Amino acid sequence: MQRKVIQVVIAIVIVIAGVMITRHLILTRPHLKTKKRKKPIPLVKVLRVHLQKHQILVKADGETRCKHLVKVSAEVAGKVKKVSPLFEEGNLVKKGELLVKIDPRDYEASVKLAEAEVMEAKSRLAQILAESKSAIEEWKELRGNNTEIPPLVAKTPQVKAAKARLKSAIANLKKAKLNLEKTNILSPIDARVLKKDVDVGEYLLPGRVIGILCGADEIEVITHISEDKAKWINIPGFNTKNKGSFAIVEFNGKKWVARVLRAGGEIDPQTRLIPVLIRVKEPFKDKPPLLPGAWVRVFIKGKTLKKAVILPYSYLHQKENGKWYVWIVDKENRLRVKPVKILYMYEDRAVVQGIKDGDRIVITELEAVTPGMKVRVVK
Repeated sequence: MQRKVIQVVIAIVIVIAGVMITRHLILTRPHLKTKKRKKPIPLVKVLRVHLQKHQILVKADGETRCKHLVKVSAEVAGKVKKVSPLFEEGNLVKKGELLVKIDPRDYEASVKLAEAEVMEAKSRLAQILAESKSAIEEWKELRGNNTEIPPLVAKTPQVKAAKARLKSAIANLKKAKLNLEKTNILSPIDARVLKKDVDVGEYLLPGRVIGILCGADEIEVITHISEDKAKWINIPGFNTKNKGSFAIVEFNGKKWVARVLRAGGEIDPQTRLIPVLIRVKEPFKDKPPLLPGAWVRVFIKGKTLKKAVILPYSYLHQKENGKWYVWIVDKENRLRVKPVKILYMYEDRAVVQGIKDGDRIVITELEAVTPGMKVRVVK
């Protein structure tokens, strides 16, 4: 019994000693010092800008149309005797070139009849003048030189009538010759044939339209431009008294040098855009030609800015109030907000004002940044 008591006591002592040792080890263990992690400094890419000259280029779509559109028609009646092989759609014709010939025989006969009438009228006038002269001389022999000669004796009414008849005959001859000339239907201008509506053997009446010509000297492009873009280009009669701005018209892979001609009569009521007409000279000279009715791309050369910066929209930021700004990195490599003004907007970039030469613009997309934040710049 005594032995068991002793064992129990020894076990209790061992447990107490173990607890004391464990507590001592816990209380005397070394404490590790905690260090705060430093927040990493953002790494950014920058664009160092340099101010330079920039000419505004206004881009627009347009449609071509004839500057001179002529409907060719017959002026005299008759059967078509000949149609020129050049008078076909798509061909070029020169001014004064024969397009259609009407049978001239009736008109040639009219000219001969008119010539005969003129000869007869001249002969009749000469005869009346001779009779008048003879009557005057006879009157003077019988009455003397100092007496007044009556108009009936001098055949004054007959002379006037003969002169009038001759004048009428000459006028009829001119008209007959003119009608004969009109049997040859000529091209009034250098042109491209858009439409031909006549053939040999047809009988034409005066006023019958036989074809449509488009002047070859120049063609118009009509395009529509917003008011904020129109202020950058010269439009004669609209915002300047000088010549219009130069332009480039592009169609089917080919380019033509052009010039702004004038503005249209009114602003489009639906789009609120200003119609602007552009002139292209000699549109049919090269191949492929610039045909009427084509949809073209127009590049109008506008005013030149002496100091400008052109930036992609991804570099620009907009506040809730609509104002624009960019992030720049100062000399201490800290972020700063730089307010800017957009002067002109292209499809993928903008011309901005408010940036100084040498400014470093952040081109990296930033998240959760504040002005004054320290950054590292990619070299």
